[in-house]
Amino acid sequence: MAESEKRSFVVREEWIALFIGLSDENAGKLIKAICRHKLGETAQLEDETIKAIFNMCQQTLDNDDVKYKAICEQRKEYGRRGGKQTQAKAKQNQANACLGQANSSKSKQVQADNDNEYDNDNEYDNDNGLSKDNTIETIQDIFNSTCIFLPPCKAITKKRAELISETLEAFTIEDVKKVFEKANKADFLNGKNERGWKASFDWLIDINHFARVLEGAYDNQEKKLDSIHTSYDWDEINRELGIGS
Repeated sequence: MAESEKRSFVVREEWIALFIGLSDENAGKLIKAICRHKLGETAQLEDETIKAIFNMCQQTLDNDDVKYKAICEQRKEYGRRGGKQTQAKAKQNQANACLGQANSSKSKQVQADNDNEYDNDNEYDNDNGLSKDNTIETIQDIFNSTCIFLPPCKAITKKRAELISETLEAFTIEDVKKVFEKANKADFLNGKNERGWKASFDWLIDINHFARVLEGAYDNQEKKLDSIHTSYDWDEINRELGIGS
């Protein structure tokens, strides 16, 4: 029996009332006729009632066979496509795994082998002249070389890649450099606070925190005041205010 031929058939619910309405003898003849038809034999029926019911059942069974063959062909086609898709998915998974080892030469080689898979997704190409993978590596390198007092970013996880992608939709690489430079100078972000908390790569690259750092929200306030009042004699001001006298 060919793969596309059904090895069974379905008795439809609407047939049941017709079968029950026949005598046992005629019902038996009808069932035998259906079975012969499924075996490829010609059913010989003399009773017009049984023949009419059989013709209805036969048409339904034949339609089911056509649908079944179509499904089998679709499954074969999906199988052929599935093999190709599995290979492509395996290559994508390999690239994603290597993304976490962005500083290793092996990672760079794997990403180079998979450049074609990212051709349609390099949303940073026009703005920065870099591919998506190179942009991520560049940001990682800038952070590690600039924010020397913060824990280094040793790997780019999927979550970090998503944060970078979201931030670069609104800001540029130059903005990234400015934020990391500001973060390196900001005492609060480098642990000089009541809790001894330090900012992390994930925290800085988050678009909401990124914007606030860029706007100067974490700049050292004391330095700002010193730059404004450098011409003041603070000892004299304290005496006038009665402080320390």
